[in-house]
Amino acid sequence: MEKIAVGVIGATGMVGQNYIRLLNNHPWFEVTYVGASPGSAGKRYKDAVAGRWHMQTETPDKAGALVVADANQISEAKGRCDLLFSALEMDKKAVAELVVKAYGKGSDDIKVWEKIHLNGTGARGMAKSRLVLGDKAKAEVRGETYGNAPYARGHVDCMELVNGTEAVARAIPIVSVTDGKAKVTHEAAIGSIDRKQVETLMARGLDENEAVDVIVRGILR
Repeated sequence: MEKIAVGVIGATGMVGQNYIRLLNNHPWFEVTYVGASPGSAGKRYKDAVAGRWHMQTETPDKAGALVVADANQISEAKGRCDLLFSALEMDKKAVAELVVKAYGKGSDDIKVWEKIHLNGTGARGMAKSRLVLGDKAKAEVRGETYGNAPYARGHVDCMELVNGTEAVARAIPIVSVTDGKAKVTHEAAIGSIDRKQVETLMARGLDENEAVDVIVRGILR
């Protein structure tokens, strides 16, 4: 079985290190991309975590040899991995917004896993995803946000639209709070493209396919 190429954003933090540990010698996944802060970018992963590797096992050889990319330049991950794990840890009053937009066609199989740990006082995070699926495409979106500090605020927002009789969409929002003053919310919606919107655009001279394309572009813009 050919393994799925995966990447980890926030790979040098404790959560990211745990991802690297869990993915080492995994039967399904192989880490091919690691992203972190600009201070770690350009270094081998093993060098970037030297002296601050918190796992009880040694740094995995394969992941350790990868060159760390700048997580702010997320477009670099394109073409280097098929699935991206986010392991961002939020410091005091830090703000993170993870946004995923994808259009699945044919037999595409899309998997999105976003995870935010709000560990700093007043930290805020948003995990937002917008997916449209056609034909026989499949998608699973897993959005996790953990409020672990006073006044931390997080939200998971997932919307998936199905535009095909064999397309399949699945959403798994997970929210958790370990501090009484933190607040984390979520909303997830899965459905089909609004027929009334299609008919309105068709009344203005578009055919059905053109109307659907306009709606899809608006959602993914």
